[in-house]
Amino acid sequence: MKKLLTKPIYQRQPFESVVAWAAFEMYRNIPIDKKRTYTFVADKLQKSLTLIRRWAKDNHWQERSMTFDNYLDNERILGMRRRLIEMDERQAKIGVAMQIKASVRLNSLKAEELTPRDTASFIAEGVKIERLARGRETENYGYVESNQADNKLREAKAFYEEMTLESPDMSESEKESILSEVFDIDSTEFQKILSGDSLTKQESLITDDDESIDESIEDDDGFEPTI
Repeated sequence: MKKLLTKPIYQRQPFESVVAWAAFEMYRNIPIDKKRTYTFVADKLQKSLTLIRRWAKDNHWQERSMTFDNYLDNERILGMRRRLIEMDERQAKIGVAMQIKASVRLNSLKAEELTPRDTASFIAEGVKIERLARGRETENYGYVESNQADNKLREAKAFYEEMTLESPDMSESEKESILSEVFDIDSTEFQKILSGDSLTKQESLITDDDESIDESIEDDDGFEPTI
C-alpha cells in the first residue's frame, strides 16, 4: 500500500497514473445518494474488476473518499451558515428601513390625533422598547430572555429547513447533532422545531396583555389621554 503524499488526500497523488487517477476520481465522484462500487468503475472504464480492486487497496480509495465526503459536508454546513448570516443582515436592513418610516410617521402625529387605544398601545410599546434598548427586562416577564430564545429557535428552524431541502437523505439525528453544535439547542428545543411549536410564554403574555388593554379601554368610553 502506497503512502499518501499530496494533501488534501482526495486529490491526485504523485504515484497515480492518469488512468488510475481517472478511476479513483470516478469512484470518488459517485453521488452520495448512490452506493460506490468497484464494479461500477470497472464497467465504465472497461477495466478488470481485479485491477480496480488493487488500485483501490494500494491507493487508499476508501480513506480518500471518506475525506472527500467530510469536505463536502463541511462546505455544505458553511454555506448554510453563510446564507443564515446573509438572511440576518438582509432582515436587519429591512427592519431599519421600517423603523425609519415608522419614526417619520410617528413624529408627524399630533397628540390630539391619538385615540385612547392608540395612547395605551404607544405607552406599552414605548416602555418595552426603552427597557429593551437599556438591556432591562420588560414587565418582569423575562421578555429579553424570551426573545433571545425565540430568535434562536427561529434561526435554528430556518437552518433545519435548509438542511432538509439540500440534504433530503440526512437523518433527523444528524440534523439534531448539527443544530446542537451550531445553535446549542437541546433535545426539547429540537422537538419544538419539529413540531413548529416556538410560541413562548412571553408571546402568550403579550397577547393576553393586548386583550386586557382593549377590554379596559372599551369599558371606559370617557377616557381622556393626558399628554
